Amino acid sequence: MDWKNQIISIVVSLIVTAIVIHNTHGRISRNRYWKIEIIMLAGFICYWAFAVAMLFVFRLPLFYGIGIIGNLIFIYKYWQLQILRFHDLNYSGWYCLSSYIPIVGLYFLYVRFAKKRISLLNEFDESIDYLSFLRKNNLYPEISFISIDGMDFFVNGVKFEYRKYNNHVQYEVSKMSLEENKILEEYCKKNLKQTENAPSYAEKYKISFLDEGNFLENIKKDLHAIVDTDRFLLINGAEIFIRKNYGLYDIVYKKEFSPKVKLFSAVEDDDEYCCQSVTRQNLVQLMKCHLDTLPPKDTCDEEKMDSNIEEHDSTDYTNFEERFFSEVKNGRDYQHFLNLSSQMDCMFIRSLLASMDIPTYIEGENMNKIYGGTATTLTNVFKIKLYILTDDYDEASSVVIDYISNKVKSLSEKNGKDKYLKILELLAAPYNISPSQEILGITMLKKKTKKEKPENFLSILKRLIYKK
Repeated sequence: MDWKNQIISIVVSLIVTAIVIHNTHGRISRNRYWKIEIIMLAGFICYWAFAVAMLFVFRLPLFYGIGIIGNLIFIYKYWQLQILRFHDLNYSGWYCLSSYIPIVGLYFLYVRFAKKRISLLNEFDESIDYLSFLRKNNLYPEISFISIDGMDFFVNGVKFEYRKYNNHVQYEVSKMSLEENKILEEYCKKNLKQTENAPSYAEKYKISFLDEGNFLENIKKDLHAIVDTDRFLLINGAEIFIRKNYGLYDIVYKKEFSPKVKLFSAVEDDDEYCCQSVTRQNLVQLMKCHLDTLPPKDTCDEEKMDSNIEEHDSTDYTNFEERFFSEVKNGRDYQHFLNLSSQMDCMFIRSLLASMDIPTYIEGENMNKIYGGTATTLTNVFKIKLYILTDDYDEASSVVIDYISNKVKSLSEKNGKDKYLKILELLAAPYNISPSQEILGITMLKKKTKKEKPENFLSILKRLIYKK
C-alpha cells in the first residue's frame, strides 16, 4: 500500500505543479525574492499561531478549517514564488520539483537564494498589458497605444489591416471595432481619407482608409501614441521593455538608451541591458514623460500662445487692479473666484470681465508661466488665482459659464459631446470642484457669504501697503 500512496502523491504533485506553472508568468529578482520570502514565512507563522490559539484556547473548531484553507493558499503562492525565481535564472518552473530530491534540492535552494541572474532578458519574460495599464492609470486617451504586427497594426486595440488594391495601399478596419472606440472613430473620420472598400463581404463589415504616405506616423503623432515594437515601447526615443516584478515593475533598456531614461532606483546591468525596479507611480511618470517630447494634439499650439500672451493681449488692467484695491480699502468684500491652469484662459476671461466693467486681481501668473501650467488633464499644481468683488459674483459667474460652454463645445467636436457636457455641469456647479474634476483647467469657487472671513487677508493687506 505504501508504494501506491507514493505514486498517488507523485501524481498529485505533478498535477498541482503543472497547474501552478500554467498560471505563473514572469520573474522576480533576487533581492525582491528575499523580501517576499521572509514576509510570506513570517505571515504564515503568525497566521497559524492565531489559528491554533483560536482552536485550543477558545475552542473554536471553525479555525481548524480556516487554517487548512490558509495553508493551501500559502502553498500555492509559495510555489509561484519559487517558479518566478527559477524563471529569473532562466530555468523552467519544473525545477521546483527538485525540492523532493534531497541533495539536488539543497543545491537549487542555494541557487534560488544566492545566485544572481545572468541575463536581464530571457525566454520567460512577458511584458505587461500596455493598453490596460494606460487605461487603468487614466493615461488614455491622452496617450494612445499602437502595436505593430508585420504590415498590420493595432491602435488602442483596433486592428488596421494592410491591403493593396490597384497599386494603392489602404488599411481596412472593422466597423464594429471602430464604433466601440468613439475617440478613434472621430479621429479617423476627420483626418483619414476614406476609400472604397474591397469587394464581397468587406463592404458591409469593414471601412477602408487610403495610405497617402506616412499613414502610421501621422496617426502616432496626432494621437500622442506610444508604439510597441516586439514588446518594447518607444518612449522619449528609448526602447523600453516593461514587466512585472511581484508588486513592482522592471523597466529594461539597452545601455545606449541610458541617458534618455529617467532614474527612479538603483540600476542593474549586464553586457547589453540596464534594469530598474520601479513602482506603479514611477511608471506612470515615465509614461507622462512621453507627452513632453510631443507637440500638442490641438491645431493651435497652446504653449506657444501662452508665451505670446502679452503680445496678443493689449488690455491695460492697471486701472482695474487699482479700482479693485480701492474698493477693498473702502470696505467692500472680495473673494477668490477662479483657479486657472492656463494663461490663455486667464487672459480671455479677464478681458471679458473687463468688458463688463468688473475689476479683477490675479496672483500666481508668473509662477504659472515658469512652471508651464496648461489646460489639460495633467493640470499643474501652480494655479493662477483670480479675485473679484463679492458683489460682482453673479454677473462674473454668468460670463465664465458662457466661456466654459464655448470651450466645451469646441472640445466636444473632437472627443464626444456627452463627456464634456457632464464636465460643464461639474465646473459650473455652485460648490468647490475636486482636483480630479479639473478637466478643463478652470475651477470656479462658490460665492462667499458675509459670515466667511476674507481669503488670504494678510497677502492682500501687504499689497495694499505696497500700493501706498
